[in-house]
Amino acid sequence: GGTSKATLVVNVSEDIFAGFEVFIRGERVGYVEFLECQKARETAFPNAVLFEAKIAQGAAQQIRSEDVAWLNRELDIFQRFSLFYGSIGFYVTNFIMSTSMNFYMVSIVLFACSGVSFHKLGLLDAVVAVPWLLQIGYVLAFPMVVELINKRGFWRGTFEFMKTVPIGVLYNLFQLRTKDYYFSKGLFVGAGKYIGTGRGFNLDRISKLEMYQRYSESHFKKGLFILVCLFMYAIVSSDSLPTYLVRTFSLLLMALACLWGPILFNPPPDHSDLSND
Repeated sequence: GGTSKATLVVNVSEDIFAGFEVFIRGERVGYVEFLECQKARETAFPNAVLFEAKIAQGAAQQIRSEDVAWLNRELDIFQRFSLFYGSIGFYVTNFIMSTSMNFYMVSIVLFACSGVSFHKLGLLDAVVAVPWLLQIGYVLAFPMVVELINKRGFWRGTFEFMKTVPIGVLYNLFQLRTKDYYFSKGLFVGAGKYIGTGRGFNLDRISKLEMYQRYSESHFKKGLFILVCLFMYAIVSSDSLPTYLVRTFSLLLMALACLWGPILFNPPPDHSDLSND
């Protein structure tokens, strides 16, 4: 038989299931690595979101599949690490990051409501007392810095990187929420299907109504939930404004990305678009 799979829900990422099938049979597949391919299909923001949603649901279906269960039983520990980091690990890590953000938000609100200050938490060596200002995730941007320096020189490459950081942070936070929402949806309720992302260089502008229909459940509600939690924390806590901003900086960025990301990355409107909105 062939290596193709017939299930439309489980085998969303059909290419990796072909690799699983070949490996389970004890065969080998030739692998060619390209340094630069320049495919660039999903050039528009809505198409990129749909692509991330499809791949995230595909990763969730990999966890639920019989192929990954068999590989997890039969492989040794080092091969299991390779399987995890080469397939589902990235989406599991994103899911853990988003879930930990929820726990951090709720915990600081509850501690503030009960009168437990960050100073008391620090005396107890509580992890929640550490501000989320600098994240180890920023290290992931280091390869981009090296690439820009190699291509354009040290000063120009560094300037290009610093220029893209503000808008790049918002974009990646928005996509973090995209991956978390669709991965958890596929993992817990089994949602997963092929999503057509279109072809070509698409810069069509979507209306505010369509924007709400697309992102209300996945992003807007999450952003409003973060703002409500931060508003409650601002009311009940005794922190000064600088201390409050330091402790909630990452959460404010996440709320800004969820609520304003589709608007920031939507092409500018003309007069007819403004009237329709």
